[in-house]
Amino acid sequence: FKLFLLYIYIYIMIQQPIAGQAYPQIIPPAPLTAQNANPSRYVIFYDFTTRRITSNPPNGWGVVNTNYIYSRTITYLDNSQFDKDQYSVYANNNTTAVATYLCMANLPRNNAFPIGMVSTTISGLAMAHQPLEEQLDITDNVQLGGTMMPQNPTQSSIPANLVPQNYQNLFNFPATHTPDYGQRLARTAAMNDLQNFRSTV
Repeated sequence: FKLFLLYIYIYIMIQQPIAGQAYPQIIPPAPLTAQNANPSRYVIFYDFTTRRITSNPPNGWGVVNTNYIYSRTITYLDNSQFDKDQYSVYANNNTTAVATYLCMANLPRNNAFPIGMVSTTISGLAMAHQPLEEQLDITDNVQLGGTMMPQNPTQSSIPANLVPQNYQNLFNFPATHTPDYGQRLARTAAMNDLQNFRSTV
């Protein structure tokens, strides 16, 4: 199993995109494709950092109710045929390793969220094959600055203080537009202030 995880790590590292360009399509690593091809039980674990969701920009996204992000995550997992197993754990009893990996890896790319929201607030994202409990954690890769950052970062407006140090040289321009939170969310003055956000152009 350690060799399997090493293959996963090497595969993810060679997908590192060039800064400012579109990130590559998610393709399951070959070792993952080869393992457990028959449908069985897989689970997805996730969690978010509350203060990064609720703090006003530039320290967070300014969304007072964390249900904004959790409800959209749950809807995405439900639509992907994963059912609630326990808090922040969703399971599918008849799926494959590849299908689970793609569901997990595409969560930050879900257009129900402003671009970059999931990548700057997620604190844990992993999958496991039960009952063997083999686990694959891709948290670092889907976070902002990771190898699987969703969509094209040139389209993003990110709360300034959520940009990691290794991405400061890319997000070094004031934003030209504020994030699209959707029509139902009441916005504060901080959420409307372009000075609280950074962009790549």
